[in-house]
Amino acid sequence: DLRSLTADRLITMAKTTCADQDWKVLVVDGNSVRVVSTACRLSEMTEEGISLIENVELDRQPMPNMHAIYFLTPSWSSVKRLCSDFQEGKPPKYAAAHVYFTSQPTDETLFPIKQCKLLLDRLKTFKVLNTEYLAMESQVFSLDLPQAFHVMFGKAKQEERSSMQMMIANRLATLCVSLGVRPIVRYRATTPPHSDVSEVIARALELQLDRLEKQAESSNIGLWFNSATEKTTFLIVDRCGDLLSPLLHEFTYQAMAQDLLEIQGDKYKYSFSGAGGQQVEKEVLLNDTDPLWPRIKHMHIADTIEFVLNEFNRFASENKAVGMVRGGVRELKEMAEAIQAMPQYKELVGKYSLHMDVVRKCMSKFNDLKLEDIATWEQNMSCHQDAEGKAVKRNSVTTGLSTLLVDKTIEQQDNQGETLIDQLLGMAEAQHYAHLIANLDSLIQISTPASSRSSMRKFLKWGSKEKTGDVSYNISRYRPPLQELLELLTDSKLPIQSFPTVNPEDADAVSTGQDRPKNTSSELDAITLGMSTRSRPRTYMKEEKEEEGKQQAIRSPLIVFVVGGVTYSEMRAAYHVSQSLGRMILIGGTDMLTPKKFVDAIQRLHDELL
Repeated sequence: DLRSLTADRLITMAKTTCADQDWKVLVVDGNSVRVVSTACRLSEMTEEGISLIENVELDRQPMPNMHAIYFLTPSWSSVKRLCSDFQEGKPPKYAAAHVYFTSQPTDETLFPIKQCKLLLDRLKTFKVLNTEYLAMESQVFSLDLPQAFHVMFGKAKQEERSSMQMMIANRLATLCVSLGVRPIVRYRATTPPHSDVSEVIARALELQLDRLEKQAESSNIGLWFNSATEKTTFLIVDRCGDLLSPLLHEFTYQAMAQDLLEIQGDKYKYSFSGAGGQQVEKEVLLNDTDPLWPRIKHMHIADTIEFVLNEFNRFASENKAVGMVRGGVRELKEMAEAIQAMPQYKELVGKYSLHMDVVRKCMSKFNDLKLEDIATWEQNMSCHQDAEGKAVKRNSVTTGLSTLLVDKTIEQQDNQGETLIDQLLGMAEAQHYAHLIANLDSLIQISTPASSRSSMRKFLKWGSKEKTGDVSYNISRYRPPLQELLELLTDSKLPIQSFPTVNPEDADAVSTGQDRPKNTSSELDAITLGMSTRSRPRTYMKEEKEEEGKQQAIRSPLIVFVVGGVTYSEMRAAYHVSQSLGRMILIGGTDMLTPKKFVDAIQRLHDELL
């Protein structure tokens, strides 16, 4: 569990540092505070003696009798602010300083510390914690670098691109150190002039791991403590390998909420009726700390509604005082009325009222934005067939898109000589989106070349073409190609020619199998999207989790990283494959993507960075 592991490292830092002090101050910067807040709760830090969390970038009141734990990124600005707290000629802000960096600082960054005598006199601890990533979930991480898409795929200067490459590699290396694994690094191979971002980042990561390993050996420090006999594989791909998945609306609970609602990270504000009938606003966390969230986050929204209603009815039946809900509630409106009728149970029913609120708002947005019509065409185009399994023709696509764009000026004609991009540009000009689609077209030009796509089609399905027969979820037929890639990787069938190792000596340690055997078990067949989650194995069942834990305990984790951002559908695919094939898979990206976020990023692709 990556989130628990990261939280343990941070809590141990707070607990063991100046343990003889009853209370201490934790000083963070803008980046490191995100690392802490994503992995830990404030109460967990308070229990270990942290009385206050302060921002090093802001002016603070001196506390000359307290010890301060500085948890900082090794940036020039953070180090300068650290030194300014112990500036000559001024009283020091704290009695002692215990400095922890999120990653290895450079000699240039350390120079101001070496020159700050007052700080050196009070410096009691100086360590590198190696946690410069966000542990979003038990199997999901982010580097919190939304600007990486612009820098790596836009028209940024070479200096900016090189700096971003090193920043990404550095943060990925801290993840490896936290996990205690020295992985085999692999990447998606391409040929010029197509994007080589995956290879560039992979080689930078290998160099950084070598550098850290040599530094550790010279100091007689052991970095790699994972005892698994099978080495971890760290696979790096980039967003240009699949530009389609981030554009599609996903209708599982977590993805839909992130796409349609105002959620900051995992913080969500909602209001409900209090005991006196007054409206109460509350901020909650939509993450695994919520008792229902782990069980429903990957469910289709229809199954989520059914699950929440069933859970509420079960609660009502087990509490005799809630006998007013006769026969149980059958829809969200009835559930809302039932909750308002029992204010004395507000703590117990709070978890239900939260998810009722999220689901109702998601469905309201779904209807207001006519997402069913939009998603139908998204699925038809991405899967190359309609819900009945019939091939989708270009004329029907352009007709459907014209209707969605409400563009009355477009004449339907036989444009056999035009590409789909040309036709989209024609439609988009009237809607002022030509710039967006032109940028998307420029990304397509550097994406996986057609020849490579053709040779890899038997390995990677760029859209599910299987007829599922589940009409209820015909807007959820597509499955991201990364899912097939994860299955291949887990089965040691990922072709070494298309996904080589950075270190040639590692090639012998990975399988070079070329033909992927067809999945035969019903559990693996259930991976295909479009199948109702009612008919899939319930991944939250206790028995499955126990068996999963036994299987994954004896194998090293697999790590997959997407330069340019990872989607919620890809995150869900990683959980599916991990649970189905019994291998822990960690998935991450430079950022977490929703359709809106990705479209905005494409719109600004060639703009100047602020």
